[in-house]
Amino acid sequence: MKKNVKVILLGHGSSLPYAQENFKKLKELIASDYSTYDIDFAFMIDGKEALNKKIYSNLGKNIEKIIVIPVFLSHGVHTKEDIPKMLGLESENLKNINFQGKTIKLIYAETLGIDSRIVEIVKDRIQAVIDL
Repeated sequence: MKKNVKVILLGHGSSLPYAQENFKKLKELIASDYSTYDIDFAFMIDGKEALNKKIYSNLGKNIEKIIVIPVFLSHGVHTKEDIPKMLGLESENLKNINFQGKTIKLIYAETLGIDSRIVEIVKDRIQAVIDL
């Protein structure tokens, strides 16, 4: 694994503390499997400045690639318009950032999408309450 990768999990966000705590736990679980990556999270509702702060923090640590993953089930206005605008993306999901004389790739990944692993979670939730 490369140590020069920063991953930002981007969620919608909430003012409720437990929602923020859940995202922190998600970050920690992912970081435990990708310990050589710089894993962080951000929320859309905090605005462009907060997202940029997450993007630009720790770039001096030889980061060469930043991957922003929208933690959304499917595409919508936020993932197709709002987030790309916040990231300064035009029509591509990739751009280069010039930072202190070096070029850093910013990659905007796909949403979670429909995946059999998510289907299994939904099935578990159904089974948990089916007999209530």
